[in-house]
Amino acid sequence: MVAVKKFIHDWFWIVLIAFCSTICPMGTMSYYVASIEALKTKINHVTFNVDSCKGCNLCSKDCPVGINVLDHKEQGQILDADCLKCNVCVEKCPKKLLSAA
Repeated sequence: MVAVKKFIHDWFWIVLIAFCSTICPMGTMSYYVASIEALKTKINHVTFNVDSCKGCNLCSKDCPVGINVLDHKEQGQILDADCLKCNVCVEKCPKKLLSAA
């Protein structure tokens, strides 16, 4: 039963991400705007306190678009074009090492 729930949950997110990045005009537009290098410095990004992060990965588990937050740890901020800046990862960090800046 647990495996079925996990499969449905994962399938739902894959379909949702595919819809948002290809069909939905708002999702497609935000993806391409966030991909422009000149705008990356003007957009508020989630930033890390890199020195204190232990890599527990709780920040990534509830990301609505499935971003692995720890993949961006070395950069010090999440620059992924799919990031919605919703701050779910910031709220989930038990040590409060993420911040929206």
